[in-house]
Amino acid sequence: MKKIALALAAMGLAAMFTACGDDSSSSGGKIISCDMKTERVFMGETLTSHSCAEISSNADAADELEKSCVGAPDFGITATKGSGCAGGEKKKCDSPDGSGAVYFYDADAADSSCDNLLGGED
Repeated sequence: MKKIALALAAMGLAAMFTACGDDSSSSGGKIISCDMKTERVFMGETLTSHSCAEISSNADAADELEKSCVGAPDFGITATKGSGCAGGEKKKCDSPDGSGAVYFYDADAADSSCDNLLGGED
């Protein structure tokens, strides 16, 4: 059940992270981030997940990250724009070009591959 909550948060970040691979500029500039937290009740159990995507402001996908960093409070999803992700992650998935990363803070993420976390595979 915790994997479901983790997957929901990852889906919100996966599109932004995938776009990082389209960057044609060099990394640098300031950092833009989107911190997402999800809390849902499933079969009487509260499931939470926490992930954060960050990218260089010079990257082509930086504008997309800023535009798509929106929560859905009715669905228990909060999103906060910032200038970098917090430390203490359990798993870090770098973008192919090095311009960004997605950080996962849940213990379940530590045992998962980045392909599974970002691609939604089981």
